Amino acid sequence: MGCASSQEHNDRKPRSSSEDDVDIKGLTLDEKVAELNKVFQNNGSEALVVKILCSTEELSDLNQRFTENVGTSIVHACNQSKLRDVTVFAIRLLFEPRMVSAAKYLSECLRDPRNCAAVTEIVSSIENDERSSFLEQYTESCERDLISDLSGDWQEDAGVKEVLVGMLGNKSSSSCNPEEQATQMVEAMTNGNLFRNDRVFQTLLMQQPKKDVQLIFEAFLKKCQRDITVEIEKHFCDSDQENAKEHFIIMAKVIRHGPLYFAAVIHSLLQEEAPDKQKKLLFLMMCQTQETLSEIKHYYENTFFTSLLADINEEVKDECVKRFLVVKSKEWPRNNLASSGLM
Repeated sequence: MGCASSQEHNDRKPRSSSEDDVDIKGLTLDEKVAELNKVFQNNGSEALVVKILCSTEELSDLNQRFTENVGTSIVHACNQSKLRDVTVFAIRLLFEPRMVSAAKYLSECLRDPRNCAAVTEIVSSIENDERSSFLEQYTESCERDLISDLSGDWQEDAGVKEVLVGMLGNKSSSSCNPEEQATQMVEAMTNGNLFRNDRVFQTLLMQQPKKDVQLIFEAFLKKCQRDITVEIEKHFCDSDQENAKEHFIIMAKVIRHGPLYFAAVIHSLLQEEAPDKQKKLLFLMMCQTQETLSEIKHYYENTFFTSLLADINEEVKDECVKRFLVVKSKEWPRNNLASSGLM
């Protein structure tokens, strides 16, 4: 995930600095490059780096000039610096294509038991027509095989791993009849075959296109007057099934209405100060298309009766993390190098 290890960046607090003495708006491109390189080389003001990057409209031009003047990219220089890991992570999200960022973050989460939910969230978010490209990108970016990693020991429930692997392997684009499939789900629920025996729910996720599964879940809701997550809660009710229940609910919520689900997750992360939680928050905000982020903001306001931007300003304590989130939440119309990709 970069030349410097997480241990090297660690959880250092931003250094106190004289960034307020620097007139960011008055800096030329070459002067910005010089200030950035000074920080990367001399362990200077982390806040100044963030301030420069978040106030620059043309990030691609800045990165090009930095590469010309310094001989390496901004991301590579960050990886070699002593900036905090969470700040380096945010900077990578600024510059790397979304699919690259998602692949690297997924690889990191697969190695961290604290981030099992993020694995299921990311895999469940991938559209059918992106799955082949994502598998290839994961191999290229992480030098590992995603199917093998998903089949590994990151997750104790074999059924969850099977479904996630099956979802990635399903690249079908053929459409089904949502009403008929929902009827079959109702019958399976009545006969006790929704999650066991015929396992209609799991088979649906592994064999049907994601967009069709979404329509099937909506049809099921209309027929039963309850969401599929209610049935998941009822079936996986034993204490030894908590893990499977959590992950199948995530799959169902992400597929049925991702922006609504992620609005709630973002809300739960705003006050978190642990680096792994901050990185997840940054990823969910910065690795979205503007269209998806607009939907998330819409559902956030409808659910919590305040704007996402207002809550970021009020609840996020880390000033560097806050600056990245504020800039992203304002949907800045900039020439971002990470303008294409997965989510």
